[in-house]
Amino acid sequence: MNAVGFELADVELVCLDMAGTTVRDAGRVLEVFDRAIVEIAQRQPTDQERDFVVKTMGQSKIEVFTALLHDEAKALQATRAFERYYQEAVEVLGVEEMPGATELFQRLRDRGVHVFLTTGFSASTQELLIHKLDWYSLIDGALCPTEQLRGRPHPDKLLAASLAARVTSMTNVVYVGDTIMDVQSGKNAGLGGVIGVLTGGFSEQALLHAGADRVLSSITELAVVLA
Repeated sequence: MNAVGFELADVELVCLDMAGTTVRDAGRVLEVFDRAIVEIAQRQPTDQERDFVVKTMGQSKIEVFTALLHDEAKALQATRAFERYYQEAVEVLGVEEMPGATELFQRLRDRGVHVFLTTGFSASTQELLIHKLDWYSLIDGALCPTEQLRGRPHPDKLLAASLAARVTSMTNVVYVGDTIMDVQSGKNAGLGGVIGVLTGGFSEQALLHAGADRVLSSITELAVVLA
């Protein structure tokens, strides 16, 4: 099965990233990252550190902070600060879905396709976003990094979703994300289709180079690709 010409009857499961793919980010992740570094490291982040955060968008937050701070204790503190600041921003400023997300979920579910959401955020942040967007009735499950499930670019969350959905073949699973880490995770899971979207700041060339089977401007085009 090729991502350019999916038959919807073949697709059993669609997994989608959250921030930047189905949830509007508007630079919030970078802003919150800056605040977490200032709190824990007691300094402003460098340009190189911010570039690293951009390149590793989609990866587990604690892994990113560990790579930057070279101290597991401080990385854990920074991750907790990041999640706290992000949740505060959601509570105060609200959160918006990417245009067409709710409609897409409903359309897929109406056709018997399972829908799972994945993220590099913590479980509490993921739950808050889903609650604020009123998505619980539209999805089959949501997965985030845990002690048992490694974050991207590892395939763990996608494999777990496939097991939970009881798919008959990994070739009938599609993953949609906006980052290089998303694409690498989908390829590492051996999925039938890995689709990149341009709503997270990565270029079409970068996503294709990472291994995306198809790159779309946004998830609004996904229903057409899967039809």
